[in-house]
Amino acid sequence: MQSRIKEVYKEPKRPLKSLPSTPVPQSVPLTVQFTDETSHFGEISGGKGSSLGMLTQLSRKEKSFIVPKGIVVTTASYQEFLTADILDAVKHLEDVAYGNQNGDLKQVCNKVTHIVEKTSLSNKICHGIIEDLKDIFGEDVNQHKFAVRSSATGEDTAAMSAAGQMDTFLGVQGFKEASRDLAWTLYFRPSSGKSQNPNSFLQLPVDVT
Repeated sequence: MQSRIKEVYKEPKRPLKSLPSTPVPQSVPLTVQFTDETSHFGEISGGKGSSLGMLTQLSRKEKSFIVPKGIVVTTASYQEFLTADILDAVKHLEDVAYGNQNGDLKQVCNKVTHIVEKTSLSNKICHGIIEDLKDIFGEDVNQHKFAVRSSATGEDTAAMSAAGQMDTFLGVQGFKEASRDLAWTLYFRPSSGKSQNPNSFLQLPVDVT
């Protein structure tokens, strides 16, 4: 019996060569649906977004659970959205968070939030969101309600968890309301510092799912 147990729990042999990894696409779309394999890359979709993409694919194979339909507004959109004012404000936030400059962290967060909120989404981002949502939900997309939440490239990894630190907007209906809640303010609000870890503010770039 003892020898059998040892045989059952014997550690499997590791492959001599590392398995090939799929390279990140060079061209990143502004938005991507959960059903698109491009959403599987954390560098594109962030932690939550990539998980939803991979779970969507798995659910089609297993057919034992359902993942809600949706899209990711990718890191490419975030880069498109950034302005010089936002970058300057975020740099100041970094300096205060890491103790390189004096300042009230809550006030600095509020300042960045204000700048981000007043910055409009580009027509390209808006078009991508609308077209992807229409492709999934049809022309009556404005009748549907959505959950809008953050998905940063550095969150929920083996090194750090950001669980419970960010807001989620529920029952969002209509593109205007969605685009308002879509603005990348989630990571700059004072509530993001609950862990008192400066990295809580600096998990950039950020996606929205």
